[in-house]
Amino acid sequence: MNGDEGMKKERILAFIGGILLLLSELVFAATTQSISSLLESAENFAYQGTRDLPGSVKITLNKMDSNIALPKCSRLESFLPTGSRLWGKTSIGVRCNDQQAWTIYIQVDIEVITKVIHSAKPILRDHTINEGDIVFKEVNLVRMSEGAFTDSEKVIGKVAVININVGQPIYSQSVRAPHIIQRGQKVKLIVEGSGFSVSTEVEALSAAAEGQVLQIRNQKGRIMTGVARQDGIVEIKRK
Repeated sequence: MNGDEGMKKERILAFIGGILLLLSELVFAATTQSISSLLESAENFAYQGTRDLPGSVKITLNKMDSNIALPKCSRLESFLPTGSRLWGKTSIGVRCNDQQAWTIYIQVDIEVITKVIHSAKPILRDHTINEGDIVFKEVNLVRMSEGAFTDSEKVIGKVAVININVGQPIYSQSVRAPHIIQRGQKVKLIVEGSGFSVSTEVEALSAAAEGQVLQIRNQKGRIMTGVARQDGIVEIKRK
């Protein structure tokens, strides 16, 4: 065999090898689930589950091992593992509901960029918060403690229960509803039941906001528990 024939044979063998490699890749692609389809399923699930969150949601999926080979599936389903939620660093499961069932978990990072209420000036304890006391700042809500406010209507009119420094976030546990009944106040007790309603004057033993439970004492010294209502009324409902 001369040199030209050897080179020709090598080219033919290389061509055949290329064809076989291509065929094997096609067979692999036809019988295994693509990584992109798994990521797409998880991403769609994440966006669907966070659509009601305030502000702008950013979802980042971790890269998956390209060597993962799962059987092709026509019935993919994404789900949230028990104990997980679509918030911060979490994981989303993707499972195959075909006969050849399998499950894989994808790591996800969820950010919620929105405007959160902060104090515009120092707020002292027992101060009733007004519009001039607050300012909005854009933050990643995931990195905030629970109870941050994004709606000014839920803050204005509330009373601070602690001192809040300027520039600090205002949390639900930092404020309370204003008291509509004060401790020691004479209030009207209304007791309602099936077919009857009676009222009498009693003394409030504690302050209370609308809808809060408080103790009251009648003229005979009996202590009862009722619910604070507007206009100096405490309500007790009997079944």
